[in-house]
Amino acid sequence: MSVAHRKIKQKGDFEILLGSGGECDYAFTELQNQISPRHAALKRTGDRLFLRDLDSAQGTVINGKKIGSKWHEITLQDKVFLGKIPLDIGPTLLLGRDRVGLEAHRLYFTIPGKNVKDKSGEQGTARRILSNYINIHAEPGTLTAIMGPSGAGKTVLLNLMSGYLKPEKGKVMVGDFDVHKSFGLVKDIIAYVPQEDSLIPELTVHQSLHYCLQLGYPDMKSDVRQTLIETVLKRMGFSPKKLKEVLHTRIGSPEQRGLSGGERRRISIAHELVRTPLLLYLDEPTSGLSSVDSEHVVGLLRDICDTSQVTMLMTIHQPGKTIFDKLDNLLLMNMGGNVAYFGPAAEAVPYFEKLTGKSCGDSNPADYVLQILDNWDRELPPEKYFPGSEHKSIQSAEESAGKGDAGRSGSRVQRKHHHVIHQLGLLLKRNIQVKLTDRASLFLIFFQALMIAALLQFTFKDFRRDYSDSDLFAKTWFALQARYESEATYLNLAQLKEESIRRAEREKGLIGENSAQRRASILFLLIASAIWFGVINGSREIVSEKTTLKREAKGPLCLFSYLMAKICMLALIALIQTGILLLICAFLLDDIRDERFFRFWMTLCITAIAASGLSLFISASVKTEQTSLMIVPLLIIPQLFLGGLIRPVKFLSGTLLEQLHFSDLILQKWAFKALLIFDSPEVLIQKINMNDPDTLTYISFETQRMVSVFFGNATAPAPFLMIAFHALIPMILAYFCLVKKYS
Repeated sequence: MSVAHRKIKQKGDFEILLGSGGECDYAFTELQNQISPRHAALKRTGDRLFLRDLDSAQGTVINGKKIGSKWHEITLQDKVFLGKIPLDIGPTLLLGRDRVGLEAHRLYFTIPGKNVKDKSGEQGTARRILSNYINIHAEPGTLTAIMGPSGAGKTVLLNLMSGYLKPEKGKVMVGDFDVHKSFGLVKDIIAYVPQEDSLIPELTVHQSLHYCLQLGYPDMKSDVRQTLIETVLKRMGFSPKKLKEVLHTRIGSPEQRGLSGGERRRISIAHELVRTPLLLYLDEPTSGLSSVDSEHVVGLLRDICDTSQVTMLMTIHQPGKTIFDKLDNLLLMNMGGNVAYFGPAAEAVPYFEKLTGKSCGDSNPADYVLQILDNWDRELPPEKYFPGSEHKSIQSAEESAGKGDAGRSGSRVQRKHHHVIHQLGLLLKRNIQVKLTDRASLFLIFFQALMIAALLQFTFKDFRRDYSDSDLFAKTWFALQARYESEATYLNLAQLKEESIRRAEREKGLIGENSAQRRASILFLLIASAIWFGVINGSREIVSEKTTLKREAKGPLCLFSYLMAKICMLALIALIQTGILLLICAFLLDDIRDERFFRFWMTLCITAIAASGLSLFISASVKTEQTSLMIVPLLIIPQLFLGGLIRPVKFLSGTLLEQLHFSDLILQKWAFKALLIFDSPEVLIQKINMNDPDTLTYISFETQRMVSVFFGNATAPAPFLMIAFHALIPMILAYFCLVKKYS
């Protein structure tokens, strides 16, 4: 007798003992010689099954491998044996979660329309109605299609029900929860397949699906993930031979070579199905597919509805008869966000035949009902003739709402906790993999550093010779003046001059003002390059993934982990870019080595990270990549003008610019100041006093630190605190932007 002959009837989560002993929850006493008294334990968590061996004599085997006392996840495709007795896993055993339906009650939503004049002649903007108090009721295990002419509001209605848009009036209930008020409690059981591509084109299908499962199920083992992925893809119509090819093919996009449009569509659906949602929304799931593939995909959806009792709602343009026959319910929308029909799909044709007197005949039912709307010739619009629009649906929704817990006693939703650290590591790995895959972009990222370093080398090579005579004069005069002031009456001026020249030639730690300007220009351009690296690297990072982010954020994705993974990846790139830049440019500045090299490197790297935070904030705020790239010059240009080199900050004191502390918002200023603090040469500043009675002291020189030449009196901690401030604030703003747009 097989274990399959004993049906497990527990609902919800459970943990039971399997064996031949009488103390087991499911005892197989007739198999005492083949199964141990306490053989194995079976556990169900949600819709997942786990099995472990209890040190049985015969052992527990999954797919030919003996398992130990640790929990092992099993799927419908696994071959499980208690000893030599097969354990058959039926589909219903995986239905541990309570199934949920959907109730949308009087959804109203408008957008700005055309400018019109009211009765008094005043100009105003009319609102265009896309959902006009619509009511929908969908039971678990049903497939509901939303049809209608273009512009009727089908996708808007789907977005309202899925929580992507918030209605002006009305509510959407999933189980006992209002979708818009308690989205965090239901997001793990809801899935949405948008019409546009929402996958990362640089990843392969295998990589993308594994990341998708790892986000939602961090504890799931790789072999179980692989089994689930292959099972879903086979059900999506990929043959075993095609499956191996597809798994290792890049997803691609219309601009990048990869999967075909139809294949990408099916893979998009697969990304949601592997998460085993209880409520699935699909926006035009058959777009881009052939008629055969369309029928296959809808057949799959129909099968999932029946076997897994998943509630599905989809918009569809003009399905064929075979697809139409697979629908449970049809919601037919007319222009103005009105409902022309809502009810069983099989009753739609008889309803319109009776209403209009026009026979469908052998025509496609979908074509027939859409033509009825398109050629409507009655005085009143079709929604006025449909009694369910204001009576039946409202009554159903109100009755269901009135039942409360009694009507939905089993509707329990367990919220998953985000694994912040796990997701951070996973998303960082994905980001790096995407960068490594796009070799052209990767080459350009590091070629930038090489090119800028080469330009600096060519431009400033032997820059010390530019003002070597001025430097020698300043150092000579500085040495001469010091001896002259202390021993003027005892010195021979000719001898003093020669000694001062010899001393000046040996002095390497002093430079003149002009040479200081040259040296500061190199440091300034190093900082400008670091800011450029950070801004350009992060400007597209978020906005280019907006469709992917929109889909994942409605699921298990933690936005904090997503943002931190982006920052960590950009920090790693900045570390390498600034390292390359400084390593080459260090030859220009001979005294930058050892500890000073490390300080310069860290300053450049932290500056680049701060600039990345600013660009991530921009990328999170804008709607298109073009807008983000157009903002880049607006971020860079003020840095150059107000960074402290073109007009040193010490000369701006008292100006309106400084009084308003506007220059404090400039990252370049603080990073340039920090780099000057680490720079070693002292600068000889020329002083002229025409009132001095001694001709030899008309001109004098005094020493100042490099940072004082451009910023006046400066202390070390201030610039680094300000760089940290410039890094932290944009990152916080970027996070709140993400929460506002995608949470």
